[in-house]
Amino acid sequence: KLQTAVEQYRIENYAQELPSRCKKEIVHAADINKDGTINEEKLSTILHNIGASESLSKQDLRNIFQELDDSTSQTISVRQM
Repeated sequence: KLQTAVEQYRIENYAQELPSRCKKEIVHAADINKDGTINEEKLSTILHNIGASESLSKQDLRNIFQELDDSTSQTISVRQM
């Protein structure tokens, strides 16, 4: 669902941009403090900002973090995205 939401945003706003580049820019924007990690709140904020918050539920976001977070930090690396 996350990939679909990002792709829809890219098509509507950055059609000339490569999908991977658009995703990278969105992920880096979510890394507000530039520490190389994203938490659920940061990702939720970015999704809201691009108009995709309706596309993913809170549970969808939790599932993403459970799948990608290999520790108890409740964060995921920017590189994992």
